Amino acid sequence: MKTPIGFVCIVIIILLNVPFTGFGQQIEKESGNADQRLIEAAKEIMTAAGNCALITLDDEGVPRVRAMDPFAPEDDLTVWFGTNSRSRKVDQIKKDPRVSLYYLDKDASGYVIIHG
Repeated sequence: MKTPIGFVCIVIIILLNVPFTGFGQQIEKESGNADQRLIEAAKEIMTAAGNCALITLDDEGVPRVRAMDPFAPEDDLTVWFGTNSRSRKVDQIKKDPRVSLYYLDKDASGYVIIHG
């Protein structure tokens, strides 16, 4: 009898407290809703890009990159992934939770990099 492959969701929560560059220009904090503009710009790029790169660190500290197809970002930029619970990426995140996500919207010449 075959055992079903485990399934786990990886969630990455983002806190944006650094300047964000998208569409070739930096969004400056001119008003009280500048943070919200940052989040909206990031969500637009993340949604348009669709796929992203998930970067983890292996046991020797070497970055490991893989393409992921995440669920759409939540309003606070929380990102969810579905993956096999026995995958190397899950083991790597358990051992060292420092990860990065890289989204590229080639058509709009914009990108988002998230560290968490």
